[in-house]
Amino acid sequence: LFDLQKTGKITHVELKKIMQGLGQNPTEVEIDEMIKEIDADGDKTIDFDEFLSMLTRKANTSQMDDDIEKAFKVFDKANRGKIGASELREIMLGLGEDLTDEQLDVMIKEIDSDGDGYVTLQDFKNVMLASDS
Repeated sequence: LFDLQKTGKITHVELKKIMQGLGQNPTEVEIDEMIKEIDADGDKTIDFDEFLSMLTRKANTSQMDDDIEKAFKVFDKANRGKIGASELREIMLGLGEDLTDEQLDVMIKEIDSDGDGYVTLQDFKNVMLASDS
């Protein structure tokens, strides 16, 4: 379908057409970077196995995002889109950690990207993905 020249590989030109067909307008450098990221054998094309590998990674990332969002919703009992100190205390107690108010404040400050005193979904994802790598 995407292999316009029927070579069994997707070239730079073909990948650019695919991306444009998806409503994207990547630069030549961005196309080169995409191929470089996926191209396991270094031939500057994407073969079927490399394409499947990329799809698997994307699917795993998507599943991981879904799992993190579900976990966040469990902790965000008030459904506000953010976790405050009291909710964080419950989480930590559930993990066997009885933190002081000062320790909770430090933890929130380390996680809280916008300084509002709450852990947002994005903050939570950042922490979860950082701990996974």
